[in-house]
Amino acid sequence: PILDKLEAAAVQAMQLPAVRQKMEAQGFVIPPQGSAHYTKFMASEIERWTRVIRTAGIKPE
Repeated sequence: PILDKLEAAAVQAMQLPAVRQKMEAQGFVIPPQGSAHYTKFMASEIERWTRVIRTAGIKPE
């Protein structure tokens, strides 16, 4: 499917040193390979920061 082709192109691009350097310089976290790892990472970050926000009692303005 289209998503598989898009992911393959993204993985290939992320292996290029110039692309990695530019993205890392902008604060991006480069996943090791593919979307499965990155999806898991994002889910854990959302869970982590949700707990921090709730514990601190932070409310949106």
